[in-house]
Amino acid sequence: MDPERPRTAEGPRETGSESARRLVAARRSARLRFGAAFAVPVAFALPALASGAYLAHQLTSCVLGPVDFAALRPGQDRSEVAPRLPDRQFRYVPDAVRARPAPPDTVCEYYRSNGNLLEQVDVYRLCYTGSLLTAKDVLPG
Repeated sequence: MDPERPRTAEGPRETGSESARRLVAARRSARLRFGAAFAVPVAFALPALASGAYLAHQLTSCVLGPVDFAALRPGQDRSEVAPRLPDRQFRYVPDAVRARPAPPDTVCEYYRSNGNLLEQVDVYRLCYTGSLLTAKDVLPG
């Protein structure tokens, strides 16, 4: 190798050669476009995947099992009911389910009946008057 001609990652550089400078610029441009062809879709896919994982977590952490639901009795105090309930309520209750009439003067909470993410599931509604469980219903999803 000639010590007068420095070598770069693109190959030998000819000082002053217009074609060599164009070749280096074309290679650099091609690498940038190739990188962008992968970086842009990844930049859009990562937030979508993170959002999907977060939604799946929300939907599976608000499941009240059928056995626990069957064990609840109207008239129980909220402190008796609380150990059987999941950590969070179902936040995405369909409007048709939420529109169903509830007992007067009650505050209702909603839970999913199972953790299946790919189909609509029944929704359990628990209604309280003060701290007492007043009503429990199974509403079709």
